This record gives sequence, structure tokens and C-alpha cells, in this order.
Amino acid sequence: NYRLPIGSAYVFDSALGINYTSEYATDADMDPNTFYDSYTTVDLRVAFGDIDDKWNVALVGKNLTDEIKGNSRTDVPFFPGVYFSQTDRTRSVAIQGTYNF
Repeated sequence: NYRLPIGSAYVFDSALGINYTSEYATDADMDPNTFYDSYTTVDLRVAFGDIDDKWNVALVGKNLTDEIKGNSRTDVPFFPGVYFSQTDRTRSVAIQGTYNF
């Protein structure tokens, strides 16, 4: 996290997150086809607002490395060699506004 006052009324805030996950399996039978490779993701938030934290506007980026990461992968019963997989959201960028009253 980094906070930089701009004059006496405004502030620039930023937060950088780097997350590493090693290879992992998502099915109890440890089938090699249900493993996901290791990956590293980067999240970043930069914001500008008033120094009293009354309001701010931010640009928020998640998974900026655009890694494909999964939350489940499993074999389909009675269909050898067929797998079902779900992945998490890939890269996303958003604008966020906050007003505290």
C-alpha cells in the first residue's frame, strides 16, 4: 500500500497485491488431468480522493496477468476421458467510486 498526500486537501492511494499458487488438484482421486498448474496473479488499485476519506474514485484491476485459474475440474462418471471444469474470472478492470456520509 502507498499513500501520497497531494497538497492539503487530496490524496493518492494505491495497493498492489501479488499472489502465487502452486500446482493443485481439485478432485479427490488425484487424477493428473484434474490438476491446475501453478500461477501468479497481480491485483492493483489506484485511487484519488479527499484527504479525509470522504470520497474517492479508483481504478481497480484484478488478475492483471490474465491467468486461467480453476476452482474445480473433475472426471465425469461413466464417461472415461471426459472432464468437467470451472474457471474463475480472468482479467477484470473496473472504476469504483466511494462516498462516505
